[in-house]
Amino acid sequence: MNFEQYLQTQPTEYHSWIEAIHDFINLNYPECTFSLSYQIPTYHLDKKFMIHFTVYKNHIGLYPGPKTLLKHHNLLSGYRSSKGAIQVPKAEPLPFELIQILIESNLKD
Repeated sequence: MNFEQYLQTQPTEYHSWIEAIHDFINLNYPECTFSLSYQIPTYHLDKKFMIHFTVYKNHIGLYPGPKTLLKHHNLLSGYRSSKGAIQVPKAEPLPFELIQILIESNLKD
């Protein structure tokens, strides 16, 4: 399934968030690949994992992996987080700078 096909399976009210994150990733990493893993958008660059994400009713879930979250725990104080996930409330602006830091960290490891 490609990105457009995936997008069509999602509620219309989620499209703007999904497209914004997808476009940000593709703009900054034009050689990355999109796939679905755990039925959510997943991005790789040169076979290196970048990030997973998905949109829920009240938040966006970012899944950069537990090792990366532990490494950057100091940047997560404003968000609910767990061992492998960050919850970004939909009422807040998308944290593109944080997303890029997490992706860069994954690409370096």
